[in-house]
Order: sequence, then structure tokens, then C-alpha cells
Amino acid sequence: MDAWWLGVYVVVAMGLGALGVAFFERAQAVPLPRSVGLAATFGAGVLGYALFVLELFGVHPDRGTFVSLSFAALPGLALALARASRRVAPAPRLAPRARFASVVLLTVLAGCFGAVALKALGLGLYEWDAFAIWALKAKVIAGDGLVPRPAYFSDVSLSYSHLDYPLMVPLQMVGVFAVLGRVDDQLAKLPEVLCYVGLMALVFSFCRRRTSLPTALAVTVLVLAAPCTLRHAGSGMAEVQLMAFYTASVVCVIEWREAPRWRTSALCGVMSAFAALTKNEGLALGAINCVAMVAFPPPRGSGRRLWGGAGLCALVFVVLVLPWLVWSHCIPRTHGDYLGNLSARTFVDNAARIPVIAAAFAGQVTAVAEHGLLWLVLLGTAALRWRTFGGATIRVAWLLLVLHLLSYALIFVVTPHDVRWHMASSLHRLVLHALPLAGMLVAMHLSAPAPEPATATPVAPVRAAPST
Repeated sequence: MDAWWLGVYVVVAMGLGALGVAFFERAQAVPLPRSVGLAATFGAGVLGYALFVLELFGVHPDRGTFVSLSFAALPGLALALARASRRVAPAPRLAPRARFASVVLLTVLAGCFGAVALKALGLGLYEWDAFAIWALKAKVIAGDGLVPRPAYFSDVSLSYSHLDYPLMVPLQMVGVFAVLGRVDDQLAKLPEVLCYVGLMALVFSFCRRRTSLPTALAVTVLVLAAPCTLRHAGSGMAEVQLMAFYTASVVCVIEWREAPRWRTSALCGVMSAFAALTKNEGLALGAINCVAMVAFPPPRGSGRRLWGGAGLCALVFVVLVLPWLVWSHCIPRTHGDYLGNLSARTFVDNAARIPVIAAAFAGQVTAVAEHGLLWLVLLGTAALRWRTFGGATIRVAWLLLVLHLLSYALIFVVTPHDVRWHMASSLHRLVLHALPLAGMLVAMHLSAPAPEPATATPVAPVRAAPST
């Protein structure tokens, strides 16, 4: 019976995600990997958010909740299957070497998925943060709900569990508890598997649109098979969920510059909000996305439309995050309150840390045991294909990466902890969040540079043709 109810959980999440794809991707045909990636990430996020809203209204999820949600999810799956049946276009034949390389790389990705699924569903929690932060909150919510606010969230003696951390991952776990009818730390990691699949499909579809099949698969392997990715995927932590939501939001930022559509900007706001509701770091990343949409509009389209689209992204982001900010504003901020520690005085007092922090971040480039070869490949590709920096879109993507890493570096400048200890325990995990964007930048450098017009000429927004 457990397998049956876990299947219900996946069907509901993917069905809700498919409805999101149908709404945000109003195209005749969407490439299957992109559809799967968006359905998995959007579905996991919207399910967690829906459970949050239900809890705020005093509705505690159970099996009946998921049966009710399935009435909305099943039509979404039916629509997705109908679209898939008419999107099949014959793929160009590959040369024998390219075909062999593709088969090998697909086998590697299948092995990675199998390892993550086995670790998530076959092993218990094994990371301290998984026990002390995410699973603990899930049990509190499963037992007490969110309204009235449980005493746990005001107990400073439990501050080691980061009382003010967002609740997307615990609520996803609560959903698994609900369909199982019991608390199960092992099977509660199912949403991580879903987000890992979504992340894999998103990275591949983005790269495939710009490069050959073997190259797209190779970049996907560099991201999804990196030692740090495989270590934390399926562990019960929040890294994979944050990576998936953030990757989807960055894809939207890049595609907004290529073809401005209001649905793309709205989806960027949604996925940025899901990232913010997953970890505190996601709040900064979501804000960076919104600023990038406003500060770097596409070179094509009318000014009113571009400003309206960028504003829509920010509006959706704020509206979705606001309920969490209101609900959590009374929760004590303790040693994890980096925003509260941020001040000019703190920055000046800790300025001597900056060379140490910069050296540690630079050292991640050659940390092959953590991140594999991806950072070296990115720097090598950027150096060899330096002419691609002539495109404004790739410069914006690089700026997103730099701002991402700078926002994380700021954490170590203001942290009240010993900075060397803090970096030793968490730096590799923070840099992990940027791996998908680094992989997508590799694909952008390898793709043929497309010249962008120097002047903004009002034209109707266009949709990218689906890749084969």
C-alpha cells in the first residue's frame, strides 16, 4: 500500500505541474524534457505551497486532501499526455560516435538517478541538518499544524535547528506523511527524487536547445553527477529543491531576454518564490532575479510591455512570499540571522576576512572532489569562446552567477561564527547551488553567438521553436 500512496503523491505533484506547464507554456509543442522538468519542479513547489496555505487555514492534510487534489491533477496529466502524443518529430540521425557517446552519457544519468532514488527511499536520514532542521520541522507541523503557531518556533533552546528557516521542504515531507498515514523519515525524501528528475530535465533541455545531443548530455552529467550533487541529493536536506527551483527561475530570466512573454516573467516570479520558501538563501537569489528582470530588459519589445513584464515577476514573487514573511516575523532570529547582522559597521569590522573568503571561493574551482570538472570546464570554455561575450544575454547570465556567489560570500563576511570553520562546513554546499547555472553557461558559450540588435525595435514577442 505504501507504493500505491507514494504513487498518488507523485501523480498529484506531476499533474499539478502539468497544469502549470499548460498555462505558462502556451505553445503548440514543448520539448518533452522541458515539459518533464517544469512539471516536476513546478509540481513539487506548488504542492508544498498548497499545503502551506491549507495549514494557514487550519486544514491538516491527509489522504483525503490528496484524493481531492487528484481531481485537478489528473486532467493535467491527461493534457500533458495528449500534447506529448502530437509533439513527436523525427530526430536527426546521429553519427555512430555521437550515438555511442549519447548512449554512454544517458547510462551515466540513469545510474545517477538510480543512486539518488535508492539513497532517498532505501536509506534513512544521514545528514545532521536533515535530522535537526528539515525532518524536525516536518514532525512538528505533522503533529501541531501551523495555526496556532507551535511552541517549537518560539523555543530559543532549539535554535540549533534554525527556527526561522522556510518550510517548503518540511511541508513536502508532511505531504508524504499524509498519504502514508504515518511519519516515515525515509520515504519522506520522495520529493527530493522528484526535484532531482526535474533538475536533470531542465538542465538538459536548456543545453539541448543550444548544443548537440552529446554535448547537452555531457553538460548535464557534469552538473548532476558532480560528487557534491550526488552526496546531498536524497539526503533529506533542501539542496536539490533549491537548485531545481532556482534553475527554473534562471531559465526564465534568460528566456525573457530572448523572447519577452508575460507568462515567462510570471513563471520566473513563481519559481523564485518557491526558492525563497525553500531556504533563506533563496530569498536573496529571488530578489536578484527580480532586479535582473527590471535592470536588464530584452533588446526587443515595447518599453511598456517590458516594464510590465518585469514588474509582474516582482509582484508575483512578493505576493507568494508575503504570507511566509507575515507568519514568521515573530520567530526568534538567532545565530542564523545574517540579514540582521548586515550593517556597515559589521562589514568594516570584518573586512580582514575578505581575502580569506575570496581565496576559499577561488579554491572551489579546483575542488574536483566536490564539484567535479564543471568549474574548470566553464572557465576553459569561456576563455576559448571569448567572442561569445559579445552577446548581452550571456553577459546577464554571467552577472547572475557573480551576484549569486557574491551574495553567498556576504554571509561569511557578517557571520558571527569563526569564518574558517563556517566555510569548511558549508561553502561546498553553497557553491553547489550555482552548479546548474554554471552548466548552462557552458552551453551558452558553446552555442553559436546570435547577434543582438543595438537599438530596441518594438516587435511582437516570439516563442522559441521546440528542439528535437
